[in-house]
Amino acid sequence: MDEPHAADELSMEKRVDYLVAVGSIVYADGAASADELAVLTMLCSVLDLTPRGIEVVLTAARRPDAARVAEIVAGLEGAKLKQALLTDAILVAFADGRVAREESREIAEFASALGISAAEASQIGKYVEEVIVEAEDHALSRALAEGLAETGAVPQPARGVKWLYRKLIAAREAHLKK
Repeated sequence: MDEPHAADELSMEKRVDYLVAVGSIVYADGAASADELAVLTMLCSVLDLTPRGIEVVLTAARRPDAARVAEIVAGLEGAKLKQALLTDAILVAFADGRVAREESREIAEFASALGISAAEASQIGKYVEEVIVEAEDHALSRALAEGLAETGAVPQPARGVKWLYRKLIAAREAHLKK
């Protein structure tokens, strides 16, 4: 059985905050692509956000508030939730088929703020890449690897990415059928 998303147990307000932080990666390269916003919207559905919550997340993604995001990230507790945030940010950043250098820097800053080593962040990025490559035959951009791969340590990859990716694909298919 698949493991539920680490943010599932948060209150609605905290899930919105969580996705506001994840969504801040969308504008890191100065543009919010339709694909990135679509994946962020699907994440909102996976975490059962209300329509108002989705609106807050998407608005924040288009105009990120660095101070608010820093406050949200600083308030996260538990390694599982922190790893999930980094994993989700990488997944959203790669939604448009590439990870811009600015997005890579933002991911590295998230990792640092979350207390996740560059090696572990790199490993999470590689794991997300494997899941996406397995499902859609894409390649993770060089910018993410350059921005994160600073050491050769091999920590345990984040769990639940395949489950999340399957949920996102199912949400996308349901949306396309409408």
